[in-house]
Amino acid sequence: MAKGASKKISSQNAASLTLLLRGFLLSNLIHILSYTPILASARYRHSGAYKWDVAKYVLSEGVALAIGLLMRDMASKGEDLNAEGLTALLWDVVFVTWFVHVGTALVWRRLWWLYAVIPLYGIFLAYSKVLVPFIFKGSDPLAGLFASLRGGKGPKQASTAQNKGNAAAAEPGLSKRQAKLQARADRGDPRVQRREMQRG
Repeated sequence: MAKGASKKISSQNAASLTLLLRGFLLSNLIHILSYTPILASARYRHSGAYKWDVAKYVLSEGVALAIGLLMRDMASKGEDLNAEGLTALLWDVVFVTWFVHVGTALVWRRLWWLYAVIPLYGIFLAYSKVLVPFIFKGSDPLAGLFASLRGGKGPKQASTAQNKGNAAAAEPGLSKRQAKLQARADRGDPRVQRREMQRG
């Protein structure tokens, strides 16, 4: 059983490494061809922007190449390159690099700003996975701020309404539907009509 899983991982890794090699070759070929004298104007090639673009390309390609070599080393050790977590983030950096290189070559020279997505996503993950659960004890202050700006209920108001519904559900002898109707009636919902049963 373990050999079957190991063979499956090694075949998936081989396909991933082939994708990695082809992606690097294609994105670099397109980007380097955009700097040739035929495609780049003479005025652009002699400007400081050309040198700055080449420097950004070399730096970003160096980072992506280092990640690619790390992933090749991981595959040779038998680790799964399709795993979640840090490996998926490494793929994301490589894919964004390829997209930026092809985009700056074919579409717009200022597409380099797309690299800002990577640290912004890291900040979002740190906020949602570390700050909210551990520092703010589960209550998201930004969600309350945005909800109050829109005029809606904040998370504390919504949670108190939910707690009232849960309290009604906790009454013994009520089904789930009856508990929901009871909660609506307690809120004064006009759709709920109370009927008093007379026992005689």
